Amino acid sequence: MNTVGFPAFDPKQAYETNLDALVAQIETRVILAGNSEAYFCKHSGNIIPMLSGATIFQTIHPCEDYSIPSHSNLSFHF
Repeated sequence: MNTVGFPAFDPKQAYETNLDALVAQIETRVILAGNSEAYFCKHSGNIIPMLSGATIFQTIHPCEDYSIPSHSNLSFHF
C-alpha cells in the first residue's frame, strides 16, 4: 500500500499487460482481415446487405462476420 491507501502500482507490469493485450488484438485483427479478404476473393462482386431495424442486433450475419473490426475493439486500458 502506498501513502493514500491504494495498492502499489507497478508501471512495468501495467505496460507489459497492455502490450500483451494490444498484440493479441492486432493478431486477431490480422486474422479477421484475412478472413474478409478470402471471403471476397471467393465471392467476387458480392455485396453483403446491411441489416436494418431490430435485426441490426443480430450477431450472426455476413455483415458482422466480414466487417473490420468484427466484434473486436482496439482499446487501451491505463
